[in-house]
Amino acid sequence: RLGVAAGASMLVLGSGGNGFSFAKLGRLLGAGRIDMLGNPHWQHLARRAGVDRFVDYRASDAAAELTAAAGSYDLIVDAVGKAGGLE
Repeated sequence: RLGVAAGASMLVLGSGGNGFSFAKLGRLLGAGRIDMLGNPHWQHLARRAGVDRFVDYRASDAAAELTAAAGSYDLIVDAVGKAGGLE
């Protein structure tokens, strides 16, 4: 149901428990690349969950960095769960 095919690229928005679960599941389903946008405090756990690239949501270039890669994602998962959660 997650829709991850082998070799797919995915972006996970949010670095909480749900975000880590989506990243780990994506890796188990064969995702080729997993990026995550979230709180840098959790970056070490994101790496353990299989995240390839972590972007600090507070970084001044975060939006530009993800916008540049946006067309290359097969799947984008919103694991924040509420409006304004990344602000």
